[in-house]
Formats: sequence, C-alpha cells, structure tokens
Amino acid sequence: MTEAQFRELVSSTKKAVLGAIRRYLKADLAHSVDDVAQEVYMKFLKFIEKRGMDAIRMESLSSLAYTIARNESIRMNERASRELKAGMDALVVRFEPEEVALPLEALKPEFRSVVEHTMAGLSLKEIALTLGLPVGTVKSRLHRARLILKQETGHEN
Repeated sequence: MTEAQFRELVSSTKKAVLGAIRRYLKADLAHSVDDVAQEVYMKFLKFIEKRGMDAIRMESLSSLAYTIARNESIRMNERASRELKAGMDALVVRFEPEEVALPLEALKPEFRSVVEHTMAGLSLKEIALTLGLPVGTVKSRLHRARLILKQETGHEN
C-alpha cells in the first residue's frame, strides 16, 4: 500500500474510527485516543496485507474500521483496568492503611506522590500524566517505594 493509498484510507474511515473510539473508550482514558487510533490503523494494514484490497469492498471499509476501533477501545479499557488493579494490589492488598500512614511520611516526596496517586485509584498512565513523568519512572518509583515500605513495616510479602 502506498502512502497516498494509506492517506485515502485514513481520510475515508476517520469518522467511523473516531466515532467508535468516542463511544467505547472510557472517558478517563481520553488521553489514549491517539494510541487507540494508531493501533486501529496498524491492525487495518495487517488485515489488508493478509487479505488484499481486492477482498475488501470499498463501501465496507468504514464498517470494518469501526469494528476494529471498537475492539481496540475495549482492549484499551481492559488493559487500563488490569494496570489499575495491579497497582492497587501492589500496595493496598499488602499493607493496611494504618500501617502505611506513618511510613508513608518517611518516603521522599517523589515516591510518596506516586504511592498516594496509586492509592487514590489512578492508573500508572494517569499518574505519569499527572506528574509529568514517563510511565517507566512511575513504575520504578512505585517499586522502590514498596521496598522502602516493606522495610519500614517489617512485612516480607
């Protein structure tokens, strides 16, 4: 597929893709619209490479794009839910709130802010956006904070 053909594909399906994303992607994941749209067109290209443009009727392009966008939006919702659950499980399940309150004050501010945002229910991506950090930095700070909290509370798990 040439670049011109790809541009035509995007322009002819953009409305359907964005409509599906708007309908199925959770509102708190609005920052992920571009990521979902990019995934949609990557899957769309793979589909076309596998089946060929001849196998696709031009009038069905929008409905195919809508279906892919719906599925990708749902996947993003599920992924965000898993990340949130993993972040919460890492801290809340392992420590009682009373146990965390005092040791939390002993953490450096950069660790404490990540822990507090996690305990407030934000996903790793949301914390990264809020604090203006890469997701990897949020993950490493959360991990280091957990290690410090384990030492402070004497927990091994």
